[in-house]
Amino acid sequence: MTNQLTIKGELTYKSVKIIDVYGKIIETIRPIENTIHIKTAHYCSGTYFVFIGNEVYKLIKQ
Repeated sequence: MTNQLTIKGELTYKSVKIIDVYGKIIETIRPIENTIHIKTAHYCSGTYFVFIGNEVYKLIKQ
């Protein structure tokens, strides 16, 4: 990811959390649509984890 993260899928009524490698919650979003756009330009370079419902995805900010 660089300046924006776009997530598409069955997101409605699921919790979306972005957490850094230290376990700090960066953002928590409760989508009302199946596509969300998250501005990530202010994130520091590094590894992040996106929790969507019960699923986890690893992202790297350059």
